[in-house]
Amino acid sequence: MNDLIKVSEQDGVLVCVFDKKDSSQNVLDKNFFEELEEILRHYGNKMPIVFASAKKDFLAGADVKLMIGISQEQAERFIYQATNVLNRLASLKVPTIAAINGQCLGGGLEFALSCKIRIAAEDAQLGLPEVKLGIIPGFGGTQRLPRLIGLRNAAEMIASGKSVDAKKARKSELVDDIAPKNALIQRAVSLARDGKVPERKRRKLWLEKLYILPIVKKEVAKRVNPNHYPAPFKALEVLAKTSFSADYELEKITFCGLVISSQAQNLLRVFLLQQNAKKRWPKETRIKRTAVIGAGAMGAGIAYALSKAGFPVRLVEKDEKNLLKGLRQISALYKKDVERRRLKKHEAKRCFELISPTKEFSLSAADLVIEAVYEDYLIKEEVLRTIENNASPGTIIATNTSSLSVEKLGHALQRPERFVGMHFFNPVDKMPLVEIIPSEKTEEKVVQEAGAIVKMMGKIPVRAKDAPGFVVNNILAHYFLVAFHLFSVTRDFELIDRAMLEFGMPMGPFELGDQVGIDILYHVQKNILSDVFSAGMLEEMIKANLLGKKTGKGFYDWSGKEKKRNPAIDSILSALPLDSKQNMSEERVVKFLSSMMKEAARKITESKVASEDDVDIAMIFGTGYPPFRGSLFSHE
Repeated sequence: MNDLIKVSEQDGVLVCVFDKKDSSQNVLDKNFFEELEEILRHYGNKMPIVFASAKKDFLAGADVKLMIGISQEQAERFIYQATNVLNRLASLKVPTIAAINGQCLGGGLEFALSCKIRIAAEDAQLGLPEVKLGIIPGFGGTQRLPRLIGLRNAAEMIASGKSVDAKKARKSELVDDIAPKNALIQRAVSLARDGKVPERKRRKLWLEKLYILPIVKKEVAKRVNPNHYPAPFKALEVLAKTSFSADYELEKITFCGLVISSQAQNLLRVFLLQQNAKKRWPKETRIKRTAVIGAGAMGAGIAYALSKAGFPVRLVEKDEKNLLKGLRQISALYKKDVERRRLKKHEAKRCFELISPTKEFSLSAADLVIEAVYEDYLIKEEVLRTIENNASPGTIIATNTSSLSVEKLGHALQRPERFVGMHFFNPVDKMPLVEIIPSEKTEEKVVQEAGAIVKMMGKIPVRAKDAPGFVVNNILAHYFLVAFHLFSVTRDFELIDRAMLEFGMPMGPFELGDQVGIDILYHVQKNILSDVFSAGMLEEMIKANLLGKKTGKGFYDWSGKEKKRNPAIDSILSALPLDSKQNMSEERVVKFLSSMMKEAARKITESKVASEDDVDIAMIFGTGYPPFRGSLFSHE
């Protein structure tokens, strides 16, 4: 008894504090609900109850590990246990208050919705992210939330899986009050003693169902393919049944049907892989000050990510025009953060001011220097030598290379043990993956520092062996190789792009080539697959300055509001020696390309460049490989 929930009495109020032993988070599992049920049975309506947390977060939701491999019968037992206990909590006559600090997500928010009053600390984040895991709220959330904040707000919150901060929650009446974190429990106890429960608006749910739900469904369909991710659409179906005499049966049935589906099981696995990938690295770093060499798209993106994480950054760029261009790029990213309410204006200003632009290689104060110059051995080696000559002996030097050997680049340095590869992905502000690549001489503590700072930047570090293309670009190189072969056979790159979009990739290989840059793609393919790569098509495109989106034209013409096929590609194609044209279905295209990715991934694990789990994480977060498909190694 009371291993998870600590019970005490304060001024006639029962205070229940969630504090799971030997865990950084409070999660909802069978033991939690058994303890809660016993507390409710023992104390019942004797006195008001306040629920709070001793952890940095209130409740993190149901234990994801319990849902991996769960059967229909097991899911039903767990859901019925949870909803019975929460219904009992909701039916109490005394005031019940959830004092919410930090994250209150999924089942955690459904618990809070079962209380009569909710107050939040200023740092609180509340949400129902279940659809991101292929499921829907299963503890009454689809019924209680609309009655509290209205169907429109509830539908958007549930179908998107996005969380809201304390201020937004207060505005929508999801929470009743906001209190300073250090006074949260005292404020909750005071409210409980007062005994007043706020009057709730009676929502016109029938009207919102009639007019609002169809609009929300159309909005969701613009972002999500229902065949790939059915959960948001199933959630909207359940929301359509919301009533004041709520019947939770449809919610339970829908949850149990979804949680055993392949999509949900795959998404749940990816969630755990992501958590485990971060846990392998230190939580803190000794790195205090940083520098980035090169203010191009990658350098500016890295400087932005470092400064946003609170690190002072010296941004070095010899060309003043490029330096100003890089600063404008960073400024635009912070402006977007403010517009989308990810940062307040003063927070963005403070982060931007952490960047010191300069044309000088004055690096003695930097603990970490990341070079992000052009992908060429000679250029990078010269820059690395200059960095080493101007930095302190203990400085960690990193290269942001996408395909060059870290071992070979390290030969340019006197202290290769302080040198490591840190491969960021473009665009840095959107792509969460960073490959950490040590050479044979890199000290382990340097590798750990690199992983730690990536983790502090809010990104996912994945360790890879120094092999051509590392993990992601090695697999992508083989993917592009087959894509170009299929194009030479079908003469239809749009067919190939459509096929991979339907497969679940965020874009097809040819649109991706335009986004990356045809010149960059050419060099990466040449570096990784020099023995089998046929460069004719890309070489002709480079000669014609068809470099993709950055020049306005590549495989596609990007000059208008929407991309369209670039007719110049047909002229280039007609001048190349090609085999006879063949018709090919989208299904066959997908089979060729997915098989090649799987084969390339298998070779990576066999050569111990990375583990299967790390390959999956790298491909999902580095290329957008569809997580609902499951492991790259299991997909047929």
